Amino acid sequence: MKCQFQADKFIFFFQYILSIAMVNIFHMLHVLYQASSGEAFHQLASALKRIFHPIVVGCMPMLTVFDSCNLI
Repeated sequence: MKCQFQADKFIFFFQYILSIAMVNIFHMLHVLYQASSGEAFHQLASALKRIFHPIVVGCMPMLTVFDSCNLI
């Protein structure tokens, strides 16, 4: 039960942070797309990919924690 509670708190916190980040990122992309050339937009998209890919890969080990908690 303790494992379940901690995992639920983590999932809620992660979803909260991710939702705020996504709203801010999409707003920033929209503003930059309107204000810049296509080349700058593609450079920004590739920079965001370099930033977020390690974060996603880094979160993958958490799936094993959730699996051990019987959440998956």
